[in-house]
Order: sequence, then structure tokens, then C-alpha cells
Amino acid sequence: METRKKLKGEIIFIELVCSDFSQNPVNFFCPENTEISQIRARVNGTSFKNNHYLLRVVGENNQIYMVTIGKELFETIVGSDKLTDIQNKNLAITIPGEPTMTDTGLNIKVNQAQQLQIVD
Repeated sequence: METRKKLKGEIIFIELVCSDFSQNPVNFFCPENTEISQIRARVNGTSFKNNHYLLRVVGENNQIYMVTIGKELFETIVGSDKLTDIQNKNLAITIPGEPTMTDTGLNIKVNQAQQLQIVD
């Protein structure tokens, strides 16, 4: 993975990426021995399917990832519903564990706004 970090000042923020706010009760911690991965990547393709935005991003090591984001969450993070507003932007994506390997490549599902930052 591009970067793994668990710095003292960031532990609270990072631990929230493991929280699933659709479940009750919500656990505000990651399971024991969970690695937190941060991927830095540039958006070089976008699409919209089944009420989800799909971003094709290329990491620092030229690894290709497919990032899935729900419509409302995308609009919260990007500030609009236009795919062109995120095209060619650099992102920092924080996830628990590693991306999931599927027949379409490495997939990342963003479930909360804290997992995705637009760097520029």
C-alpha cells in the first residue's frame, strides 16, 4: 500500500474509518490488528451507475483502483453532483485493511466522508 500510518494525533480520526454508522450499536474502534491504509491517487475516470459514483484512480505506484461512493456521500465530499468536478483531482483515501480484489481490479468502497479527502 502507498502509506500506512497510525500517528498519535490521528488515531481518533483513523479509528472512525472502521465504524459502520448504519449499524446499531456503532463501534468507534477498529478490530484488533486492523491495518489502516492510506492511498494517494489521482482520478482519471468517472462514471455513475446504480445510484453510486465510480472513480477510477491511479495510485503513486501506478496501481489502478476503482472507488465506489454513494450519491449523497459524493455530493457531501465534492460539494456538487458533477463528475467533472473531481476529474484529475488528487485524493487521499483512508480505509481499514486492504482494497478488495475483484474481477474488475482493486476496489475501495467509501462509506463515510472521513475516508476521502480531495488534496487538490
